[in-house]
Amino acid sequence: MSELSIPLIVLWLVVGAATGGVYFLLLRRSVDKLANGAPISAAVGWFALRIAVAGAVFWGAAQYGTAAILSALLGFMIARVMIQRRVEAA
Repeated sequence: MSELSIPLIVLWLVVGAATGGVYFLLLRRSVDKLANGAPISAAVGWFALRIAVAGAVFWGAAQYGTAAILSALLGFMIARVMIQRRVEAA
C-alpha cells in the first residue's frame, strides 16, 4: 500500500465536504417535499440520488486507500456539522 501525499488527502477532505453538502441539501429537499404533502415517490428519487452520489464518491476514495476514504468521511462529517449548526441557528 502506498502512502497518499498531503495534497491528495486534502483533496479528498474537500471532495468529502462537497459531497456532504450535496447530500444534506438533497436530504432537505426530500424533507421539504414530504412536509408539504408531496407523495413518497417524490422523496424516493432524492433518496436514490443522495445514496448514489455518496456511494460513488466513497467508492472512488476507497480506490486510493484508507487515508483517502477516512479523509473523505471526515470532510463529509464536517459538512454535516456545519449544515446542522446553520439550520439550528435559523
